[in-house]
Amino acid sequence: MHIADDEITEHHEHTSDFARGECVLRAERDSVFCEGYFGWAPLWGKPGALPVRRRAPVVRALAAAAAMRSPAGGGRSVDRA
Repeated sequence: MHIADDEITEHHEHTSDFARGECVLRAERDSVFCEGYFGWAPLWGKPGALPVRRRAPVVRALAAAAAMRSPAGGGRSVDRA
């Protein structure tokens, strides 16, 4: 669902919630289902698709975002219905 945000921080929150939900679903469901729902994504379909020089910064950014958004990190939790 598209949401028109008044502030860029709201946009980032919605985007991170969507991305986190996609990661959870892709970890739990088969690739055929996920590709039908999200479309094909090269980073999910091919091991090593992300260049080596970009892997560490991406992992650091994901870890920092997860820590900030987790209840232990003081962020709000994500509803998983």
